[in-house]
Amino acid sequence: MKRVLRQAAEGISFLELLLDETICEGDILIHGHTHVLKAEQMEGYILLNPGSVSIPKEGNPPTYAVLENGVFSIMDFDGNIVKSIVL
Repeated sequence: MKRVLRQAAEGISFLELLLDETICEGDILIHGHTHVLKAEQMEGYILLNPGSVSIPKEGNPPTYAVLENGVFSIMDFDGNIVKSIVL
């Protein structure tokens, strides 16, 4: 069973979530706050971050995310797929 976990700037931090071992095998973790886009298979879970539409970091373009047909795609404003992962 896949669970989708969300982490934002408020409350528990991303690191605390990892260290607390609340992430289980197959989970999907969506986080923001860093403004750094990510769509990566980690050890036992998938890590997603749509980036930022207004303050992108690490040289990335402004981006947003779309989930369609089981694919998480990070898109730029021209509609190009910057990064994607099948969930």
